[in-house]
Amino acid sequence: MSLRWKYLIVVHSAILATAALFVISYKLSFRLQEEVSPVAWAGVMVAILSVALLAAYHSFVAQPLRLILAGAERIARGDKVHRIDLRGGDELAAIASAMNEVAASTARSQEELEGKVAERTEDLRAVLSEVHERSRIIEEVNRRLADTDRRKTEFLTNVSHELRTPLNSILGFLRLVLEGLYEDEEERREFLENARLASNHMSLLVSNVLSAARLESGRAEARTGPLHPGDILCDVVRMLGTQAREKGLALRIESDGSAIALADPDLLRQLLVNLVGNALKFTDQGSVTIRACAQGDTVRLEVEDTGLGIPPAELERIFEKYHQVDNKATRRHGGAGLGLAIARELAHLMRGTITAHSAGLGSGALFRLTLPAAAAELAPA
Repeated sequence: MSLRWKYLIVVHSAILATAALFVISYKLSFRLQEEVSPVAWAGVMVAILSVALLAAYHSFVAQPLRLILAGAERIARGDKVHRIDLRGGDELAAIASAMNEVAASTARSQEELEGKVAERTEDLRAVLSEVHERSRIIEEVNRRLADTDRRKTEFLTNVSHELRTPLNSILGFLRLVLEGLYEDEEERREFLENARLASNHMSLLVSNVLSAARLESGRAEARTGPLHPGDILCDVVRMLGTQAREKGLALRIESDGSAIALADPDLLRQLLVNLVGNALKFTDQGSVTIRACAQGDTVRLEVEDTGLGIPPAELERIFEKYHQVDNKATRRHGGAGLGLAIARELAHLMRGTITAHSAGLGSGALFRLTLPAAAAELAPA
């Protein structure tokens, strides 16, 4: 019901009440035989209408407005759940209902906005995390590139030095022979043998460089087949036996003879030459032992020396290309930092693994190569 009808009802009720009062007063004055003044009746009617209108205003307008204002203030302060409790069908109730709808819609919109803000914030966090991770990766890649560039520079310097040393030896011994600067035939043969050994050393270094380039380009392939590791070990000892004798080292083979490996003979020979040559280079006294034995479905090959040893922190890094242990002893022995890196790549080509073990400097080192074993019936004669 609208306010207009409510006021009309109040006014009509007041008029009816005044008329009833007039009738009652008239009958009473008739009995008392006293006449009531019209002015008094008019005043009474005005008073009754005023009280009725004031009461109607208080009930229908003032109180609902206070409820609306109080509710609006709470909603404005951020109270999402508060609603104006004003019932009725008049205009103020409609206003309160509309304000409740606005508050509910605002609350829903705010919740949706907060949800979207939370989603965007989470997305932003993920993006920032990804940017941070990519920045870290880029920094790590840049650091590795700089490190690789430094190592390549050192590698070129070392290779130049390594090539120059045997080349100078070859030229020097050949000059002595050509100019006849020897005392007898035995000394002449010694000069030529020294030139041959220097040539072998330079050939091995060039072979390592070429192998590294071939492995890096992905052109290296393994032609694996069943073989006796002992045959390869004998070849390695024949190739490096002179170097061991010159340093007074014992170069030994320990093989059970029953091991049959599935490997490429050329790659395995080069791998073992690198390992044994590395052991001989860093061993000044004692021995270098090469072992071969069968272990289930694998064949284990080991090269153990009594040389300088390896710090525990360097056991993984020594297989990195161009990397060398940074101490006076290793700098004294030189090298290009390719032998062990090539050995690891060759092991991977033959589906094998290679690991290094050492208790530290001065404790010697052991390199363990594990290769797949071939079936006994496939063993070569």
